[in-house]
Amino acid sequence: MQLIKALEEKKAVRMIAKENQKVNFNVANARIEKDMLWLRKELSGKSGIQQLIKPQDAEKDGVRNIDSAKLTSGTAFLVTGILISTASLGAPLANESEMSRQEFSIGSQADGALFNSELSIKVGGEEKMKALLRHMSPEVAGDDKPDQMAYHVSPFVIPPSQVINPELNILDAAGNCVIEVAFVGYKISENRG
Repeated sequence: MQLIKALEEKKAVRMIAKENQKVNFNVANARIEKDMLWLRKELSGKSGIQQLIKPQDAEKDGVRNIDSAKLTSGTAFLVTGILISTASLGAPLANESEMSRQEFSIGSQADGALFNSELSIKVGGEEKMKALLRHMSPEVAGDDKPDQMAYHVSPFVIPPSQVINPELNILDAAGNCVIEVAFVGYKISENRG
């Protein structure tokens, strides 16, 4: 039964990706796998609109697995959910490499000001979703499977080479903290073999 469900999921992912005109490779034979794209950003003392990743931000272990705010040619991603985690800090970090040593908690309750912030996700200049962090609490309390805990969104595709622009509008200055935003869904890779 699990095999049949997995095959049905992959068929649905292919159909959605095929309908997106910006996916510029043949998805009929593409590799489809459950995956996550994620990024972390320190927000200590910040307020107003904060861009969580910029085109000049390179992929970096423990900080982000997205390079230059976009996916490479031959790779697309179907987002089905978003998972928010936070880490409280005793003091601002000296550099972003320290983010990997922080202890993250699922949800945004770590910082009250952050909890009332609004997250907007734009891909290629088009807004795909907007929500308050307090509305994005885990779907299944106590579960440890990210795809089941994620805030479910209307599925959207991140096509190859399109700029991903997650922004957080922080209404009150954030305390010393780091936010992690994870896009949960399916990686669609061109089969070049």
